[in-house]
Amino acid sequence: MDCRVVPETFVTKFEVNQHILYAKIFWAKSESVLFDIQVFRDDHIWSGCFSFELAKTFEERLHENAVEYAKNVMDALKLKSNMYKYEFTLSESNACEAKFCWKRLFAESSAVLVHGFVTLQQDKSTETKDSIIDYLLNENKLLQNTIEGLKKNNEQLNNEVENFKSEFEKLIDIKESLESNLYGKFIQLLNTKKRRIKLLENHIAKIEGESNI
Repeated sequence: MDCRVVPETFVTKFEVNQHILYAKIFWAKSESVLFDIQVFRDDHIWSGCFSFELAKTFEERLHENAVEYAKNVMDALKLKSNMYKYEFTLSESNACEAKFCWKRLFAESSAVLVHGFVTLQQDKSTETKDSIIDYLLNENKLLQNTIEGLKKNNEQLNNEVENFKSEFEKLIDIKESLESNLYGKFIQLLNTKKRRIKLLENHIAKIEGESNI
């Protein structure tokens, strides 16, 4: 599946230079942007976006196709891989600008390679970390509702399975009963045929005996 076109919002906690950062990421929110991001650091909020145009430059530099690169970026932002390190640096020339960067590590090597970065602007919004908590609580509520719905569906399916089992067992009993009755009737018919054949044989033998006298 091409994750570039599947909208998703998620929150990640980063530890960068002994600072805790919370990032709220809006994935595939628009047609021209791979993701938008809000970074909560101390009492400040920083916002930015990572465009498909910028992503393309990294795809070419890293020799990754668009789908592969997007998946790797998502894995990095969700902390699904330990092969990335993260940096948050304030601009020396502009106090309202910063950069969030993720770099790829290489096994058994001290080398690192910039995998992507977002230029951030300080957000004057009054939004706080509490909004992150509210968002997570709402997501948790939605997940709980989903779980409850799945539990009910599962219970209903289990009941249907039990009903099907019961009906199947009844059909097996009916089948076995029919087979038993048919077998009984077949034996009766066979015994009747045997008796008639025996009677005929005796009758023929009697006639042959009388004709020889």
